[in-house]
Amino acid sequence: MRAIVVSGCPARTAAVRQAALAEGLACGPDDCVSYHGLPARLSTAAADLVLVDAAADLAADAAIEYAARTTGLAVFAVGPAADAQHVLRALRRGARAYLDVGRLGQDLRAALPDVAPAGPRGVVVAVLAAVPGAGTTTVAATLAFALADGRRRVVVAEFGPRPPALALTLAVTPRHTPADLAAEGPRVDAAMARQATVAHPAGAHVLAHRPDSLCPPLADPAAVRHTVAAVRAAFDVSVLDIGHGRDERAAALPLADAAVVVTRPDVPGVRLTRLLLDAPAPDGAAGPRAWVVVNRLGQAGCLGWRDAEAGVGRPVAAWVPDSPAAVARAAARGRPLTQAAPWSRAARRLRKLAQAVHASSAPAEGSR
Repeated sequence: MRAIVVSGCPARTAAVRQAALAEGLACGPDDCVSYHGLPARLSTAAADLVLVDAAADLAADAAIEYAARTTGLAVFAVGPAADAQHVLRALRRGARAYLDVGRLGQDLRAALPDVAPAGPRGVVVAVLAAVPGAGTTTVAATLAFALADGRRRVVVAEFGPRPPALALTLAVTPRHTPADLAAEGPRVDAAMARQATVAHPAGAHVLAHRPDSLCPPLADPAAVRHTVAAVRAAFDVSVLDIGHGRDERAAALPLADAAVVVTRPDVPGVRLTRLLLDAPAPDGAAGPRAWVVVNRLGQAGCLGWRDAEAGVGRPVAAWVPDSPAAVARAAARGRPLTQAAPWSRAARRLRKLAQAVHASSAPAEGSR
């Protein structure tokens, strides 16, 4: 089993990690994070247990509550057991057990038999673009429904302060919106995320802006991270349509397993896409693998495939031909492209891309 250590003190981090390693738990340097870094760590790799240093009262309370509510993992608080009120406070926040720092090894050994290994974490695929009008909604919806084959729970979710597109394209009426979930902040959990979605007849779930709102409200980046983490915990595959929004991109990308970068085959689209791909990841961290998609290939006056690939400066994972009739027919019927025009070249190529992205991003069985 793998443990995450959460603390603000390097010395306490080292002590808790050593205790975890002594009990046979996997706990690498990347599994030791600050209170602020816990959401990103929970969303980017599998874990079974969270050990929270309870010394910092407010930060520890928030970390315990977030891990317990968002993931359902076993959460153990670590601290001095002499203060009964301190122990009770951690347990009320959601800690399954309180481990005395003075006898950490013994307490951890006694508590471990009650920890069941967590199931595999969900995969997050972020679909984004450097410019508007690249077709991220069509690509995101097609990828999601291509993976919704009955074996996986799949959601396509819309983020960003832009006119709603997903609900209109798929003819759904959202129960709740991404903004509603983001408003819950750290309180949002997997159950809330599931209840906020709408099950589409074609197989995937949909989390979208209301179709009667011209400009959805802005969401704080931290709230977006909490929402993405909750969605990931609720579904096997989460496809995020984040469009060209800069704030949503910065908030969601650190939590994504793969980034599908969509561009138009014109000079502005290709040049700005290259700038996006060359930009450093936030905080200097390694970003997710990027899959470049050139959409609407073959439009009059646009670049050919050789010039487009050279301009992007990356190998192109999928060339999606311009298919206005198929896309319009799908939107008119409120159906994904995979169902409304399954044999169109656009649907076939995006279906192939979906399988490749998922195969490279899904955790291997038994990897923990």
